[in-house]
Amino acid sequence: MLQKYSILTKLILFISILLLFAGGGTGAVVYQLNNDALVSEQLKNLKKEILLQESNILTTLQILREDVLFLSKTPPIQGIIRATAAGGYDEQGSSSDLEWRQRLTQIFRAFLQAKSEYFQVRYIGIADQGRELVRVERKNQQIHTPPIDTLQVKKGEPYMQKTISLKAGDVYFSEINYNREYGRIIKPPTPALRVATPIYSESGLVFGVVIINMDFTALADRIQFSLPNDITSYLVNANGNFLLHPLPGFAFGFEHGKTDRIQDSFPQLSDLFQQKGLEKENFFFITEQSENPQAIDFIKIQLDEKDKNRFLGLALSASYQDIIQASASLRNISFLFTLALLILGCVVAYFFSRELTRPLQQITDAADQVAEENYDVSLPVGAGGEIGILSQSFQSMAQQIQERNQELLESITERKLAEDKIHKLNAELEQRVLERTAELEKANQELQEAKEVAETANHTKSEFLANMSHEIRTPMNAILGFTEILENLIEDEQQNQYLEAVSSSGKSLLRLIDDILDLSKVEAGKMELEYTPVSMAFVFQEMEQIFFLKLEEKQLEIEVQIDPSFPPAIMLDETRLRQILLNLIGNAIKFTDRGTVTLTAQCSQIRENTTDIVISVEDTGIGIPEEDQSKIFGAFEQQVKQSNARYGGTGLGLAITKRFIDLMGGSILLTSQVGKGSVFQVHIDHVEVAAESQIAVKTQELDWKGIFSKGLILVVDDVPHNRMLLRSYLQHSNLEVIEAENGKEALEQAQSHRPDAILMDIKMPIMDGYEATQHLKSSKELQHIPVLIVTASAMKHKEEEIMELGDAYLRKPVSKNTLLKKLSQFLEYSIEASEENTEGSIAAASVDFFSQEALLKLLEELDTTWFEQWKNRDVFSIGDFETWGEGIINLGETYQYQPLLNWGRKVCFQANSFDVDSLEKTLKEFPAIVDKIRSLVV
Repeated sequence: MLQKYSILTKLILFISILLLFAGGGTGAVVYQLNNDALVSEQLKNLKKEILLQESNILTTLQILREDVLFLSKTPPIQGIIRATAAGGYDEQGSSSDLEWRQRLTQIFRAFLQAKSEYFQVRYIGIADQGRELVRVERKNQQIHTPPIDTLQVKKGEPYMQKTISLKAGDVYFSEINYNREYGRIIKPPTPALRVATPIYSESGLVFGVVIINMDFTALADRIQFSLPNDITSYLVNANGNFLLHPLPGFAFGFEHGKTDRIQDSFPQLSDLFQQKGLEKENFFFITEQSENPQAIDFIKIQLDEKDKNRFLGLALSASYQDIIQASASLRNISFLFTLALLILGCVVAYFFSRELTRPLQQITDAADQVAEENYDVSLPVGAGGEIGILSQSFQSMAQQIQERNQELLESITERKLAEDKIHKLNAELEQRVLERTAELEKANQELQEAKEVAETANHTKSEFLANMSHEIRTPMNAILGFTEILENLIEDEQQNQYLEAVSSSGKSLLRLIDDILDLSKVEAGKMELEYTPVSMAFVFQEMEQIFFLKLEEKQLEIEVQIDPSFPPAIMLDETRLRQILLNLIGNAIKFTDRGTVTLTAQCSQIRENTTDIVISVEDTGIGIPEEDQSKIFGAFEQQVKQSNARYGGTGLGLAITKRFIDLMGGSILLTSQVGKGSVFQVHIDHVEVAAESQIAVKTQELDWKGIFSKGLILVVDDVPHNRMLLRSYLQHSNLEVIEAENGKEALEQAQSHRPDAILMDIKMPIMDGYEATQHLKSSKELQHIPVLIVTASAMKHKEEEIMELGDAYLRKPVSKNTLLKKLSQFLEYSIEASEENTEGSIAAASVDFFSQEALLKLLEELDTTWFEQWKNRDVFSIGDFETWGEGIINLGETYQYQPLLNWGRKVCFQANSFDVDSLEKTLKEFPAIVDKIRSLVV
């Protein structure tokens, strides 16, 4: 059939069919190759990102390693070791142990200032249960050095045990978890990575460790923010627990008891975590999820080269569906390319058949010349049809290539000039960095000098407050003391009202002093919270009792509302909580003339071990204008135009309240309307829930009911009124009193009369109480005499120093009951029997007075139950002794046996007073009491 067509037609048809198959095949191959290349490139990008993040983490670990080794080689490290071995002084470094610690503290402080990602550096010795020797930490963006007495014991911490087993120069990286203090997670939670290295003495023995705590949040942020938006990151520990997760609540869920792990989300990794010793370090897989499969690249980052089971796991994921869809546009382009190629092939085939040699040869020659960079070529541009067009296009292409080559040459020249400029800028930048570093060092020096000036000013302020407290408390001791004595002597009702006013005013003045001192401690950063289990119901009940009379006086009602879901016990500083409520409720009552004061406790969010609490105090009082609401929380600030004559106050209560709440990590909100009342809301988040059984049973303080054996007391005080007060307190106590005006006279009196106890003031002329007490305690003849320090000092660090100096400590003003109870710890005494039972002693008991049947039953109970418990008293706590004594009291009341009743009261009193020595002596009398009862049985 093809024979009737010309050769030209046949040739055109043949070439067209050939081009059809060639173009289709070429397009398919090009599409497949480019599609595979595109998918491969996308997966390579994922691999490149995970290698970059691995490098980021390894660089951070290497910097940590170098930093901790650098700190371990600073001179104070070995200086402290040498001073410790030599009894406190290092001859080689001509420095004491304290001086070496101070230098190391300065090094640690400078180090934390330079390293913003680190929040704690410590030097821990293995002696004294692994107690911290030097500790510097970052709190609220400030570098803080805790007092020596707050340094903690860390022997049981895993990182201590691991680090001290290493060789010198080795480094241990801990697991990443929340930082803890005294076994509890700090608020707010801070994830920490700890790096530590052992410290060896010159004799080759382990002395301790140097450890750095890094805030893991900084590393996590760098990982997340450096990744493209279409890539998701996960970081896990060796158990698969999430340390970094794109969804909130998954990261560090294991710290809250959750069990979310990466192997649960990606089962392909299960073998890795079930067999932690696998040598393979990298895992790549596509998830089998049909809706949105993920490309996952996982890599192990070893924390310990010797232990393959200690590693971090980093995983990056990208949507595999998005990668596949990225090649869809390539498919369309390949199809269009193939179609265009087929059309062009047919056209070329037709003209190629007509002018098979000459035009194509010219074009071929021209192409060779262009390849040799000869752009002056001769082309058949005048030829008709497509050959002419092709020639013109080729000639245009040659011109474009020539122009682009020229542009490329110019671009290379410009790039070279740019590189030279960059080198110059780098040199200038390095110079500026050096200059900036010098400026920074100068600024740091100036900052250090300013810090020293501030510390000196703060020290001066503390000394001023201590002196003022002493000067005020000293006369208040006499005022309140004699008031207490007169209240028991004067029977006239009006005179008693005058005394009550004096006592109330004196106590108000003392509360003002305490408020000023508390405010000073908070502002100086020396106020520390003590968290204990607290029952909110008990605290609210106590507030009702405290303000009962004031509420009755003003005819106000108080309502208490506690959310049924509120935990029975929470962990808070109970003392500060009481101060907060006393201030808020006191203000509510003060500024309310009629209506109600409402106390509310609610939980805004309850978790497994923590809760967010809201405590409200609402009143129906005068209210606070909006313009004054921002002022009342300032120190010495009050509502504008507030009647001081009517309401009084110093403006300190709410200032101290706000600072206490800030210390607890909470906030206080105020809503008020003039004439309608105010609502103060205290919000504290993440409060730890405690077990109800942890709430300590509070026992009411017992009044002194004892009588001393004969004895001699030396009262030392330079103020006559204070000596007179203490002498009055000790009247009718069977104790004789002698006096001294200063420490020198006290030593002379003690040497001459050998008193049974000494009541010693601190601030006195000629010789103060410190020096006098030191002389007494260094004398072999006098050191056995108990010295009770009675002082008006109110600063905490001074109190600790005073307690170490003497045998006991009483702060002025001191009450009679407090003084007698404290003396009972050092002097012999007996419990006073009530007047109606004075004849009920063991000696006075007779067989005729008691029923023989009752005595037999009493003796049976004592022998079968109570005597057996008495034998096991070695395992009793103080609370157990108090409970046991109450049982003896009940037994004495049941059988009307007064000697046993009195003896049980004596046990309870001594247990409640924590007088362990006297309690032990009293308990030894129990067999004699039982034998006496046995002797009464006929």
